[in-house]
Amino acid sequence: MNEKKSRKWFCHRGKSHVLDFSDDEIKKLKECFMALDDDGSGSIGIDELEEPLIGLGFADGRQDVLDMIEDVDEDGSGMIEFEEFLLIIKNSDTNEKTA
Repeated sequence: MNEKKSRKWFCHRGKSHVLDFSDDEIKKLKECFMALDDDGSGSIGIDELEEPLIGLGFADGRQDVLDMIEDVDEDGSGMIEFEEFLLIIKNSDTNEKTA
């Protein structure tokens, strides 16, 4: 089942609470991701992520951002695609709530 159908299935059955982000949140996060993707490549790297993540308080410095990238970068390219970006945001949100 693709992501869109899966999301619709959960929402239709009153199970939207199991989804990490609402549809509106995903839309806004996609807009943020695209704004960070300076070259339009569909992926972002440390240079595009460092300032926003530190500025928003998700990371304390460059090494924290590098660690975040390493934790979610499935292909080891050092570049983050949108789904990996969502994992960074999700993990950062979880850390904020448990800190």
